[in-house]
Amino acid sequence: MLPLQELPSLDLLQSFEAVARHLSFTNAARELHITQSAVSHQIRALESYLGVSLFLRQNRRVLLSPEGQVLFPAVISAFQGLGEALEQVQESSEQQALTVAVGPQFGANWMAHRSGSIRRSRSTSTSRIWSRISRGSGWPLGCTGDTGCGRTCIRSS
Repeated sequence: MLPLQELPSLDLLQSFEAVARHLSFTNAARELHITQSAVSHQIRALESYLGVSLFLRQNRRVLLSPEGQVLFPAVISAFQGLGEALEQVQESSEQQALTVAVGPQFGANWMAHRSGSIRRSRSTSTSRIWSRISRGSGWPLGCTGDTGCGRTCIRSS
């Protein structure tokens, strides 16, 4: 297995994955929001790095070479693994977050003086404290007090 420092960049692999999926440099470029020429250069750089052709270019058609057919599922699997890990990290961060949305008066008079102690007591998680104008129910705008919203809200009245 290659050391991490010797692996090709994610940009090159992302371009390869998009071209392989679309079988089109133009459609891959459109998806990646870069020029077709940039995609072509990235594919050439990846092919140069690997020392093989990843695509068979026939007139206006692009097909995966045998080497490209080997690489394509591995790249998809790697990106899916990265996506799942990033999602887990993000979810665990959100689950540990305490979000307190309060009305301006409550925030200025009571919460502002206690925010430091709240943050200190929750040193391993994120605390978000902000003031918003509340509607008649006393819950901050955008919050119904329903625990299903994924937030911990403290009612201000």
